Amino acid sequence: MNSTTIRAFAAGIIVATGILAAIYYTSDTKNNANLSSEEVDQYLKDHNQVAISNDELKALTEKQKTVTTTANTETNQPEKNAKPTEKKEEPKQETVEKATLTVSKGMATSEVCDFLEKHKIIKDGDDFLKYLRKHKLEGAVRAGKYKVNSKMTYKKLADTIT
Repeated sequence: MNSTTIRAFAAGIIVATGILAAIYYTSDTKNNANLSSEEVDQYLKDHNQVAISNDELKALTEKQKTVTTTANTETNQPEKNAKPTEKKEEPKQETVEKATLTVSKGMATSEVCDFLEKHKIIKDGDDFLKYLRKHKLEGAVRAGKYKVNSKMTYKKLADTIT
């Protein structure tokens, strides 16, 4: 490219910008910034919505936080959807799942995690795999037979199989 070509290109950009500016400032498009309150009210009514002030929003938010906190701290209160005559169900006794894990030589750690999840020893095999990776134990799983149960923590499980 020589200097004449660059000058012609720059001149073209300036002319195009001038044309776009002229169109923008002379067009008769309706400016939405000048809406009347009647138009806003009609829009809200048509869309089944309401408008509230920032103060009202803050008050509602604080009230919701208070209700949530109160509901979490007061365990003797009946549930919102529960009938007044119904008794609360007593929590079920937690069952302890037991299994014998057989790890064979060359078995992938993810297979071990899947086995533990399938037999309900752990809730999520991916979480246990992440735990093993985080603690650099993924490759340390040893072949053998292990008795495991659902009361064991990730640390206890990892200590057992490594």
